[in-house]
Amino acid sequence: MSKETFKVFVRKHPELATAVTTGKATWQTLYETFDLYGEEASVWNQFQPVVTTTVSSKMNGFQEMVNTFKNIDLDTFQKGINGLEKGVELLRSITTGEEGAVSSYEERPIHKYYED
Repeated sequence: MSKETFKVFVRKHPELATAVTTGKATWQTLYETFDLYGEEASVWNQFQPVVTTTVSSKMNGFQEMVNTFKNIDLDTFQKGINGLEKGVELLRSITTGEEGAVSSYEERPIHKYYED
């Protein structure tokens, strides 16, 4: 086998370069293995990355994300957004030189209709 075919094989399998950089193999041993066994041998399976992701771990990650969103206090979040809007308006008025009044309007909660 030629060096060019080995280079093409290594480009198809970047995990071999990772094995060399981590010290698990050398380019010389990889080339000799390629020369002896070819590219279809089962000897290359030891260099394949281990996939540990399962459906249950993906569901756990999704469940954690949902729980995070459930625990967000929307009133505090809305007040933070209002504070950012006021800060942007203040910066805008300073940079443009206008004397605009910063609005102190706070939105009413959705569930409150008649000043209960």
